[in-house]
Amino acid sequence: MHSIFAATSIILPLLASSAVTPIPSPFVGTILAPTSGLVIASGAEIPFAYQTRNWCEQAYTEFKVSIVPYAPTFDNVTDADGTLQDALHEFGTFTVVNFPTIPPQGIPPPETLTVPDLTELTGSAIDNSELFIAVSDIFLSCPGHVIEEIGVTSVPILYNPISIP
Repeated sequence: MHSIFAATSIILPLLASSAVTPIPSPFVGTILAPTSGLVIASGAEIPFAYQTRNWCEQAYTEFKVSIVPYAPTFDNVTDADGTLQDALHEFGTFTVVNFPTIPPQGIPPPETLTVPDLTELTGSAIDNSELFIAVSDIFLSCPGHVIEEIGVTSVPILYNPISIP
C-alpha cells in the first residue's frame, strides 16, 4: 500500500508539470467566408469557410470560431484550446481531416454560422458595431519538437445595423 502512495506522489507532480503552454504559430489558415465588411444581423445565417494551413502535417486540424470585439492576436488567447479573451460568442471547435484516406473525427466545420443576438448575450446595445469573426487554429506536434502552436486570424464584420442593404 505504501508503494502506491509513493508512486502517486512521484507521478502526479510530473503530470502537473507537463501542462502544454502553446506558442504563437508562424502560420495560420485563411477565412474565405464571411468576407471583410459583411453586414450581419441577429438570427442571420452567414456563410463560413476556413482554409486550414496544415504545416505540421497533422492528420486532423482543430480550430475554434468566435465573435470578438477587437482584431485578435495570439496575445488574446487565454487557453490551450484557443479560447479568446472577451469572446462575445463561440460558435464551437471544429475538426478538418487533412488526408482523404483517414476517417472523419470530431465536428466538421459548418457551411453557415447562425448569428446570435449579441445584445441579449452581453446585456448591452452593440448595434452598428465593428466586430470580428475570429479563428484560433490549433497545431499539434509541429516540427522542432513543439507540442502546440496556435495561430489566430480574423475578418471584420458589421453587426446588427439599422438597415441591411
